[in-house]
Amino acid sequence: MKKLISIMLIITLCNINFINIKAQEKTLLDYSKNEIIAMSDEKYLDLYGKYYIDALEKRKTDTEIKNDLSKLGIEFSKPEKISTRSVSSDIDLNVTFSRRSGQAYTYVSAVATSTTTLVLPGTGDCMSIEWEPAKGSYYSYSDTQNTTLKDYSKRNNGILVFNIQDIKMTKKGDYALASALIKFNNNSNKGSIGIKYIHTYNSTAPTLTIGANLAYSSGLVSGGLSIGLTISYNNSVWQRAALFN
Repeated sequence: MKKLISIMLIITLCNINFINIKAQEKTLLDYSKNEIIAMSDEKYLDLYGKYYIDALEKRKTDTEIKNDLSKLGIEFSKPEKISTRSVSSDIDLNVTFSRRSGQAYTYVSAVATSTTTLVLPGTGDCMSIEWEPAKGSYYSYSDTQNTTLKDYSKRNNGILVFNIQDIKMTKKGDYALASALIKFNNNSNKGSIGIKYIHTYNSTAPTLTIGANLAYSSGLVSGGLSIGLTISYNNSVWQRAALFN
């Protein structure tokens, strides 16, 4: 009996410690302006992504988000979605712009959010961030949440391509976030931004692995490129693209 009580006490203390650790986790809004300026791109975007998704879940307006972030010296804007091309609404695509105080480049962050349970996720999903190369030049990138960089060979043509770990996006609300860090010629005129998401999934055949199947073609935005796939008969795929301005 004493042994059982000891075990239960240990479990209780562990749970309390876990709760305390969770309670002590800082969000973006807990940092000062100077602390945010000093952060690495990766840390900032991780906190920014978590804040933004939480704000959406709380149904904050763009104005409320802008006001929250402006107190921290972060310039925030969200371009308007002007068109969508899709055969599926399982993924919602959004783009935000953010820039820390004194920063020369802008984070063009693409957010792909599951709107439902993704059935039979494959291993070949990818997402592009596309911008007008005449409006801004590539500076860097960040693969923040459920993404890894796939290809940046066409960065001077205004496109980055990221792999999406959709096996981690199987329930509603799960998201992937990746960013292109762009030096715009004029921060008040960033031009159009395109996002394209390609989802492959298992049916009765092995899933497609995007590799040599990835191809570039004329883009969603002026002067840029976009992505497409050469798909064999035994694979299933849908695409979703959105243009923002």
